Amino acid sequence: MTRSLHDPLVRAVLTGFDAAAWAGSPFLAPERIFPAAVRLARWGSAPLDRLGLRPRSNLESSYECVLLNQWLRAFAGLRAPFPVPVEVDHEDELRRLHASSGAALLCSLHYIGNFFLLRRAVDWGWPLAGVSVRPVPLWGLDRAVDRIEASAHCFPTVRRALKGGVSVVLQIDQRTAADQDGRPVVALSSRPFRLARRSGVPLVFFRGELQRELQDEPRGRVRIAFGPDPSLDAESFEREARERFTRLFETTEGPRLVWR
Repeated sequence: MTRSLHDPLVRAVLTGFDAAAWAGSPFLAPERIFPAAVRLARWGSAPLDRLGLRPRSNLESSYECVLLNQWLRAFAGLRAPFPVPVEVDHEDELRRLHASSGAALLCSLHYIGNFFLLRRAVDWGWPLAGVSVRPVPLWGLDRAVDRIEASAHCFPTVRRALKGGVSVVLQIDQRTAADQDGRPVVALSSRPFRLARRSGVPLVFFRGELQRELQDEPRGRVRIAFGPDPSLDAESFEREARERFTRLFETTEGPRLVWR
């Protein structure tokens, strides 16, 4: 039976290793830190997966990404900077759109793998802000993304940031529950889509994940879907945006999306 595992137990798994020794080792070159973090996360999550335990967030199916986040943040505090290899779908088109408009509104659900796109965007030199209730770390760098305080009244601040050439990352799920079969059900608002259309910036949907099939050279992957043509009327734009976002996230293994 699937159960929740609370933060103290996660910390207990992490303290089974000595992050400082790993980070300070002369045998661990900067480009090997990310693969080492992936392996540590896999080793640490394997017994938890066998016990049928899962993170408190219904959107994360395994502790592997949870532990990867903890390890990369620990390493960044001890030995930053180091590279985080990331493959971004449609990268050329994404960068072209950003260059032509000066900013983009980047929308996703609350997945830890989203940190992959944040790091890649910083590598590209994009001014970036994240809407969040707490600091948003940058993997491999000992600093965080500029933060816009998440609240019911944050959209004017987001609009000003976009107008000022700052791309904004917004995770739009408002509430997560589970249906009778245990599948996550996520409540969403399409208000951010209307904001992108009015601000005249590209609307981009993204989903970050760890490429599990790569054992020797692991890397992140970011799946990209673009919003509809802003020349559409408001109703058509919002309907098409919802459909494209749903296609990116609502797989047989993923959450069921409910629009409000």
